[in-house]
Amino acid sequence: MSESATAINIVGAVGGGILAICTAPQLYKIFKTRAADDVSLTFTIMYTVGLVLSATYTALIGAWAGAVPLIVECVFGCVLITAKLLFTAKKEKKMDDFAVADMSATGPSESCCAHCRLRGEPL
Repeated sequence: MSESATAINIVGAVGGGILAICTAPQLYKIFKTRAADDVSLTFTIMYTVGLVLSATYTALIGAWAGAVPLIVECVFGCVLITAKLLFTAKKEKKMDDFAVADMSATGPSESCCAHCRLRGEPL
């Protein structure tokens, strides 16, 4: 391999590595706070599908300096999707449990209405 090809591969690997670790702070925040409200599921799914296709393409053409970081980023994307679904489902279940417990005593109350507002339901 020539020096210019090696330099090009280094630039590609470093750039890909930086992009791959960009997801790490978001994942850290989600797992630390146990909340993923600010993460768009549609964006994350589309982004991960794009990563999978790009990783497949770069691997098939043998551009491993680009493929390896993309594969790492695909893993991070899948973890992000899983975390979004997991923490959103847990929050909704907790909110539903709260509403059932609140309504069972005296019927709908102000706190129940707050619960409905959080979910975006009409009062």
